[in-house]
Amino acid sequence: MVNHGVTAELMTEVMKVFKEVFKLAPEEVSKINMEEDTDNICRIYTSSYNYEKEKIHYWRDALRHSCNPLAECMKYWPQKPENYR
Repeated sequence: MVNHGVTAELMTEVMKVFKEVFKLAPEEVSKINMEEDTDNICRIYTSSYNYEKEKIHYWRDALRHSCNPLAECMKYWPQKPENYR
């Protein structure tokens, strides 16, 4: 987000919200976590798509969601945490 006009304050707030997402109860995360559906607009996935081919595995959890066009995409975003939207 560097050099895209996004303020440091907004980036800090976004990171706080994402951390909240990963601290949600498992039943809430499961509503987002649709790994097997790679076309899902909003999903949590772990590691990488090339896990089997990687020589060294770097474990990571990622939250992916589309946001363009915003009005159409937001309906797929998680309901919790409330300040996500």
